[in-house]
Amino acid sequence: MLQDNFPERLGVIYICPVNMLLRAIWKMVQPMLNERTRRLVRLVGSCAELQKYIDADQLPTRMGGTDTWQFDPERDVPDLL
Repeated sequence: MLQDNFPERLGVIYICPVNMLLRAIWKMVQPMLNERTRRLVRLVGSCAELQKYIDADQLPTRMGGTDTWQFDPERDVPDLL
């Protein structure tokens, strides 16, 4: 449904870290997706490899980056009531 209704909402998605099991699952799933959607997905083996594509200041420290921002629901979620 997403690939038909929102095809241009995503430039690329990096999935990291990826092991052999996830690669095997991806090989089974990707034929069910259209070509444009398949091209959006990039499987990356490690966080160090991910830094080739995403600047360190945009990655959290747990992924080898330098971004220390932490989600705080009281601060980051507006009061909807």
